[in-house]
Amino acid sequence: MMAAPQRIAVVGSGIAGLSAAWLLAQRHAVTLFEAAPRLGGHTHTVDVTLDGVTHPVDTGFLVFNHRTYPNLTALFDHLEVASVESEMSFAVSLASPDLEWAGSSLATVFGQKRNLLRPEFWRMLGDILRFNRESVAWLARHGDDAITLRAFLAEGKYSRAFCDWYLLPMAAAIWSCPAGQMLDYPLATFVRFCRNHGLLQVFDRPAWRTVKGGGGEREECESDEPFHGAESSVRGAPVRGLAARVGGRRARLRGLAERAGHVSLSRSRCPERRTSSDLRVPMQAAPRAPPEALRQV
Repeated sequence: MMAAPQRIAVVGSGIAGLSAAWLLAQRHAVTLFEAAPRLGGHTHTVDVTLDGVTHPVDTGFLVFNHRTYPNLTALFDHLEVASVESEMSFAVSLASPDLEWAGSSLATVFGQKRNLLRPEFWRMLGDILRFNRESVAWLARHGDDAITLRAFLAEGKYSRAFCDWYLLPMAAAIWSCPAGQMLDYPLATFVRFCRNHGLLQVFDRPAWRTVKGGGGEREECESDEPFHGAESSVRGAPVRGLAARVGGRRARLRGLAERAGHVSLSRSRCPERRTSSDLRVPMQAAPRAPPEALRQV
């Protein structure tokens, strides 16, 4: 534990960055840097008006559950962020081939009656159960292996229907990522996420909740509450590099330099780490999440 207050730079204002800044600012001088003109990262709520009624629509962070997110749940309780029961459903609609199905019940799985006569559809359903079983077993035995989702699907000879009609649409919807990039995602990370969120089981799935009024309410609670001594937040200022200096580290921005004794990188990905020669501070990152893509509403 630090004996005296420190000057700390937090890079990124998603849930990790906001939480880190909020907690650290209770004892230290914190500056929060965000490349976008708003705080929140993946959390973003837009108002959509239909027939004169305005609805808050989340375009990134959507739901959480108490089982998988105990720390987030505790943070919401502390900040008095209200939540309501929600539902997570999955459906696919394709133009080529003309295919529709949803996973809510047997009635929706075969809502398009022609699926009963599609051998590929039955193969897909079998592969779903097989993937759920085999991926969890693989993780228990080879959790440290670095193979990709693509390699696992090829080795297991999973059907094209399973990939194109289920797995990749589901993954692309969750990660907002093109299917081609999703196939190159580390298998272990993918399976852990799916397992932790109950996506690899048919029964006993977690009860989902969503922030009342949209995820933007969470962002406002974390960013608007006084940071107990935090100096500032800098928006629209991407950090271009980090360099070690005597007496601390310096975060270089657009013509600006911020000296800090400690730097917290709170980003799902860090493109500067692989492209900028200014990053002279050795960093070890977790497997990179797929880059976010724009969602259409």
